[in-house]
Order: sequence, then structure tokens, then C-alpha cells
Amino acid sequence: MRPDEVRAIALAGVFQAAVLAQQIAQTGMVDTASFEVSLNSIVETDPADVAGVYGNAVGIRLGLQTLIRQLDRPRERNLEITRHAVSLLQLAHRLSRDPKRLADLAGGIEAIASRREDHPVTHDNQVAALAELYQRDISTMTPRIMVSGEPLHLQNPANQHRIRAALLAGIRAGILWQQCEGSRWRLLFGRRALAAAAQRLLAAA
Repeated sequence: MRPDEVRAIALAGVFQAAVLAQQIAQTGMVDTASFEVSLNSIVETDPADVAGVYGNAVGIRLGLQTLIRQLDRPRERNLEITRHAVSLLQLAHRLSRDPKRLADLAGGIEAIASRREDHPVTHDNQVAALAELYQRDISTMTPRIMVSGEPLHLQNPANQHRIRAALLAGIRAGILWQQCEGSRWRLLFGRRALAAAAQRLLAAA
């Protein structure tokens, strides 16, 4: 797999998380398959390769489609998703430079992963546990991500948990982006290459 394709997968993970959080906030519903893949990526701590974090390119299809729209199709761009994706990348960068916070988060994720045999990661209890990790270790950092949507959906505790869990998946993808030598400059000046890589991945999925 080419370096740009590896980075496109990681960046698609960020965008997929942003879209999922927005879906829940605005409609109270979510793309179930994509949500499951994104949450599983959090507890997939020893993948064979970057694609293995998401199973394969099919699991990150929503993110790849969104990445292409955001980077290469100005008329289809969703500015809120762009803002959230940028914030997730910033938070991941700051988290990677905070060893204690990173270790605390890793310990919590390990505990959740150990319970997967009894409950899948999309089980309400698991989602709530992921949301608690986000609230404890990420929400106190800046920039704070405020997802806008319908008050009826945002006030629902289950939806609050799902939104935070989705954002935690975005942090996971942001860390992956850094591990793949992704950077702000690469995102700014390599937009077309990343969009083209995402197109290739979608075509092969």
C-alpha cells in the first residue's frame, strides 16, 4: 500500500468519527456499521497494519467518501465536519505529547477491550465506558469540541455517550495519522494526493 493511501485511511478515520458524531447529534441515529468499525478501532491496539485498524477499506468507506468531499469538492464541503476533524487532529497531537494522560487513556481502553468477549464494543455499557474515558481524559483539553444538533437528541444520555465515543474514535485515528507521518503541512499541501488515494481505496473496496 502506498504511503498516501496509508495516510488517507488514518485521515478517513478522523472524518468518519466527525460524521458519526454529527449524525447522532442531528438525527439521533447513526450509520451502524461505520459506528461499530470506528469504535472497534479504539480497542484494536495491535493491528497487522494501518488498514487492519478498520478491518479493511470497506469499514472506513464513509470516512473515505467524506474525506474526498472535504478535500476535493468545495461545493459539497461541510464546514462543521472540517472544524471537528481539525480539532480532533489538534487534540490527538496534544495527547501524544502528554505521556501521563496517554497512559491513563490506554489503561482505560485496555480494560474495555478485555470485556469484548462478554459485550461487543457497541453494547450500551461499553459505549458508556468509552464516553467516560473521553470525558475524563480528552474533554478537559483544548480545543473543546462542541457538536451542534437537535436539543432533543443532544439531551439524550445515550446519544451523549455515542457522540463522545465517536469522538474518541476520532482521537484514535488522529494518533494513527501522526504515526503515519501525517502533519498539518501534509494536509495543507497534499490535499489532492490524499483525495486521489482515497479514490483508489474506494475503487478497490
